[in-house]
Amino acid sequence: MNSYQKTKGVNMFKEIESSSTIILDNLNSDHVPTYDWLHNELKAKDVSTDSNYQKKYRYYWVMRYISPQSEFNEKYFRFLEENKTKSTIDFVSTCEYLSQYSSDSNGNKKSFQFSFITKLIHSIDNNFPIYDSMVASFFNLPAVTGNSLATKIKTANSIITDLQEKYSEVISNNYLSQSIINFKTRFPSSTFTDRKIIDTMIWAYVSKIKT
Repeated sequence: MNSYQKTKGVNMFKEIESSSTIILDNLNSDHVPTYDWLHNELKAKDVSTDSNYQKKYRYYWVMRYISPQSEFNEKYFRFLEENKTKSTIDFVSTCEYLSQYSSDSNGNKKSFQFSFITKLIHSIDNNFPIYDSMVASFFNLPAVTGNSLATKIKTANSIITDLQEKYSEVISNNYLSQSIINFKTRFPSSTFTDRKIIDTMIWAYVSKIKT
């Protein structure tokens, strides 16, 4: 990160810190409770077959472009069920595995679902970074492009490494320390990790300035 990018990033964190109460006020009322429900019920249910869990998960993570009748959807929730007790998940091998399957009901649309794979791994490892358009915009992350799946996965893996380093920097430098305190004060029983709180504050901040 060059000096200009670092200064810009620090200033944006300062904006989040100064408006953290307002940002939290503007969160959808079911944003935190639904996340916590998904987190807690993952341990109690067979999510590979539980249609109610899948429905809430798909709604929360906005999987509207993934058909619930698709191969990808079936393999996605089976993977979640089979790996939910693991402490870590290998990102690259997960990408390679799920990219074999079509995301439409006709079996004709294989694609690299980078964002949804990060949400899947985050559901197992709650410190794993989530990639979406808001985070990409905030950090000015590169687009995941390329003629081959291997190239796309390589780019995506670099982005994940970069995000992990960025969140560590935010925590070690206390860029969003007051925001984290405010969140935990408001939601004392939440399962959100500090990194997920940072993700949510960034997501809500970018959503607000884009409207």
